[in-house]
Amino acid sequence: MTTAARLERATKDYGDRVRTRALSTVDLEIGGGQVTLLLGPSGSGKTTLLNLLGGLDQPTEGKVIALGQDLGTLSRRG
Repeated sequence: MTTAARLERATKDYGDRVRTRALSTVDLEIGGGQVTLLLGPSGSGKTTLLNLLGGLDQPTEGKVIALGQDLGTLSRRG
């Protein structure tokens, strides 16, 4: 099975003076054609995780890899 998306020790913090950690060192691998559910209470980081996987946001630390491409190495040009 090929890997569609992978997070490697992905962490996401928000804020400058007061830091809020939305995700803490997440490791996740999603196979191609695989159905994956994200379940958790409000504020647990589900939307932050999806924003990272979709390339809408960048992790504070770690990597997000989609279809073999490290999203952190891509240009922001549209």
